Amino acid sequence: MLRIVYHGHSFVQLNIDKDIIYIDPFIKGNPMCDNILCDISLKDARCDYIILTHGHTDHFGNTIELAEEHDCLIIATSELSDYLSEKNLKSHAMNLGGARQFPFGRVKLTPAHHSSSTPDGKYAGDPAGLIITAGNKTLYHAGDTALFYDMKLIGEMNKIDYAFLPIGDNYTMGIDDAV
Repeated sequence: MLRIVYHGHSFVQLNIDKDIIYIDPFIKGNPMCDNILCDISLKDARCDYIILTHGHTDHFGNTIELAEEHDCLIIATSELSDYLSEKNLKSHAMNLGGARQFPFGRVKLTPAHHSSSTPDGKYAGDPAGLIITAGNKTLYHAGDTALFYDMKLIGEMNKIDYAFLPIGDNYTMGIDDAV
């Protein structure tokens, strides 16, 4: 069974059977998580896996605190995974175009046109989008990206049931490109 919870910005929670997966767990500082109507707090958060699209603070978010608290596996690009390993956190390195089966489902990294650095300014490799297939459902999380023609190919190669696209202009695509 798949349950999707959108927590604001790019933070998406997937409940897949017994596993809880956080994509870009930005809680503290997330405008949708910093108000009285918030449905999650760092104190109450619980996850089994974290998947990162890139290293910017508004996506990397509370990865370190959550991983230390819950001893969860972090799935990220190679450079970001190396950065996390240096902090003695469990991580699995992947690269763009690569896919791997995990207990909850299959994760494939897709290109994203953006930049990526860690919260302390280190280079964090290429940014990524994600194709996650669990059971008979497929989700595309584009991370932060500009519109690019290969997104059409991603859609043609995958029967996407749910898509999360950035709409912000200035740093990512705007509403016209996302539509």
